[in-house]
Amino acid sequence: MNWYTLAGSEHYDDKAIWGYELTYIRNGNGTACSYKDSLGKSDDMTAMYKYALKENYPLHKFDADADKRVTVKGTLLVNDSKDPYGSSAAAYPDFGYVDVHTNSSTVAGTGENVDLLTVPVGNPYTGNYNKYGDGFDLDWAVDEDSTYIPQELIEEFGGRIYIIPPYQHLFSYMKTLIKLFKTNKYSIVHSHINSLSIFPLCAAQIAKVKIRIAHSHSSSGNNEFKRNIIKYILRPFSKVFPNCFFACSNFAGRWLFGKKFIDSGKVIILNNAIDTSKFSYNKEIRKSIRKKENLEGKFVVRHVGRFVNQKNHEFLIDIFYEIHKMDKNTELLLFGDGPLRQNIEIKVKNLKLESNVKFMGIKQNINEYMQAMDIFLLPLFYEGLPVVGVEAQTSGLSCIFSTNVTEEAKLIEDTIYIDLDKGAKYWAEQALQFKETQRKDKSSLIAERGFDIKKEARKLQNYYLNLLGKEYGTN
Repeated sequence: MNWYTLAGSEHYDDKAIWGYELTYIRNGNGTACSYKDSLGKSDDMTAMYKYALKENYPLHKFDADADKRVTVKGTLLVNDSKDPYGSSAAAYPDFGYVDVHTNSSTVAGTGENVDLLTVPVGNPYTGNYNKYGDGFDLDWAVDEDSTYIPQELIEEFGGRIYIIPPYQHLFSYMKTLIKLFKTNKYSIVHSHINSLSIFPLCAAQIAKVKIRIAHSHSSSGNNEFKRNIIKYILRPFSKVFPNCFFACSNFAGRWLFGKKFIDSGKVIILNNAIDTSKFSYNKEIRKSIRKKENLEGKFVVRHVGRFVNQKNHEFLIDIFYEIHKMDKNTELLLFGDGPLRQNIEIKVKNLKLESNVKFMGIKQNINEYMQAMDIFLLPLFYEGLPVVGVEAQTSGLSCIFSTNVTEEAKLIEDTIYIDLDKGAKYWAEQALQFKETQRKDKSSLIAERGFDIKKEARKLQNYYLNLLGKEYGTN
């Protein structure tokens, strides 16, 4: 069994003691114990601590005299370091260590009294996490012009958010990242911004971060000339600063890193997974949402996406205009926000569709609204592998994707692909063909095909641990 230490900011503090040993000594046959350490300190902890019994640690290989004493080795952290970014978490490690919980019966920031020995370890990627800790602490660097940041969710489970200048202000962007990476001494920097990843990963290399991951999630579109110039200029440098390579699909990996590179096996494919149980089809929720939004008896078209050129909302409105001409008992629900929303609102008004097109904004319960829909349209100009497409198919929703979306995104039979050149009328005709389709839950099928978040989170955790083991010699 391998144990890994994640080197957090306090790991390299001058007061930290490496090679520290602590021996727990069992008092009699019960769970009471005392301790001695390599610094010559000892104490009777009968009233405070419980002895580490074998049955509570089934994966650990205990020594022959484990019924009497157990010795652990590692790094002793200080408890008085200060976070230069002003975090209120200055009294305990800035980011943590595998299998370690805060040394208190009161969980920091919650005010709750719990027996931490009984709390299961969680993981913020799995949807099965808890607020008492997990194997990794994740910090997030987010551009200040981002339209949506799930701040409460991230902070509730121990993450910290650092708002940084947008990459368009490159000097301040790089300066801020370099300072952040140097100060917090991260073991891993994982960048998800495609060809633009060269900038944060260059900053990570300057800050001497050992593990630098470039993660491709997208490609390019034919209708974004200026954006494509930047992408194609940066793409040759996509392998310069990272030393690890991830992608959400083979398609996205080939676009950023090249066919030969991905065929060599150097790119790890990590599916854009979801909590499949959360999106499982539920007839009762469907009835409730349709009643709430006055959708009963209507054929409801759905789209989720930021209002940006890539998502092709202009063409989507043209499609719905044709649908509505053929069937007046139809509605379109648009979820999301973005810089082009006002333009689309004007187009909807000009086409006199205001009563049949609803701008829903950003919804936290998007999984519930998924139940109420009848078809999902995604006429994208480009995409790596759309998460919203996975969500829709999980709930058994019929889907139409543009041929610009990778075939890897087709997970159920009721998903078809149509070329954008076919025109809005053809898309509308095909959409109405699904009007009588019987909805069935597909969550188990989607999970079997590798898109369950719990399994993919475990894969990511194992990748991180393997990379740490190779880099720090703990494998």
